[in-house]
Amino acid sequence: MLDEDELRTLLTKIDAIGVENGLAFRILLATCVRTIELVKARWERIDFMHGTWWVPDASVKTRKGFLVPLMPTVAHWFQQLHAFAGDSA
Repeated sequence: MLDEDELRTLLTKIDAIGVENGLAFRILLATCVRTIELVKARWERIDFMHGTWWVPDASVKTRKGFLVPLMPTVAHWFQQLHAFAGDSA
């Protein structure tokens, strides 16, 4: 586990792994989802208007989907990733 000081140090230098990877890492930390759940995310399941992300049954280890509330900052990170994604689902 990382303590607060370690997290602050990590997050100030996170873009050294690439902007897209840095955004994904921030989203993982903020949402507490599994990496595979983020990897399998599709844009049509992210509702920017309502600030939610639906993780479907098929993407979840327990096979029970769930709704992730997105704070405005996290939604903004997703929007930045969306810009990088281009036509990618």
